[in-house]
Amino acid sequence: MSQRTGLTGAMVLISLPLLALIAVSSVGERKRVQQNVPIAWRKALSSIVKNHTLRRLLLADLLMGFQSGINGTVHFFFIAVVLQMPDYASFYLVALFSTELLSAPLFVKLSYRLGKHRTLCVGTLISSIGTCALFFLPAGGFWLTFGAYLFIGLNFGARDLLMRSIMSDVIDEDTVNTGRERSALYFSMLTLTAKLGAALAIGTILPVLDWVGFDPRGENTQATLDGVRFVVAATPTLVLCLLSPQSCGIFPSTEIGKVPTALSWIAARL
Repeated sequence: MSQRTGLTGAMVLISLPLLALIAVSSVGERKRVQQNVPIAWRKALSSIVKNHTLRRLLLADLLMGFQSGINGTVHFFFIAVVLQMPDYASFYLVALFSTELLSAPLFVKLSYRLGKHRTLCVGTLISSIGTCALFFLPAGGFWLTFGAYLFIGLNFGARDLLMRSIMSDVIDEDTVNTGRERSALYFSMLTLTAKLGAALAIGTILPVLDWVGFDPRGENTQATLDGVRFVVAATPTLVLCLLSPQSCGIFPSTEIGKVPTALSWIAARL
């Protein structure tokens, strides 16, 4: 298990700087950037509080961060103790992240047809199938577990790209309404909600595991293992069910026809 964990870490250390370099070098700066005029803090805060689209997006991101935080927190406990496959815990993580990477272009293409928020909803519904299946996986069921993690990984591919893409549309809407470009502020809020959701998941799920009597280093009764299964499967599935109507709700700025108008207005200012 330690060797597999080391391979996972090595893959991250090698791929991260290479992919970051490609990302930075492939996106250039705009030739002309109009300098922002300072805006009164009351007006700036009011425009954020009254932004209905932003509130829905941040809530959806918070719920997604909570769901992924649950999966990450209990992953090794679930695979090693409940499913009795400690040697494959890192393998399933690699499978999950590989699915995220490979499925991202598919969700981008699908968003052209369905819209970003509806495509995000599709991703959450697919992922809920995988999280629900965790409750029924047999101990030692390698391929069934592999299939479940593929379904869970699909939502990661939709979430990471589409949430930020929708936020870009929210920023364009805010630029039109306020005449200021505040992309750093908005993306920092999106990062904050994701981290906050993950932190809430850790602070919530570990006490629940202790409450059901789970001991990762000792003997656990079948009732305790079933309780862990229920926590691992039911909690993220419930969160995804709450998230689906949230992400399927109308994001006005992402509707076809409104974004080109906003972009035209912004381009005229540059």
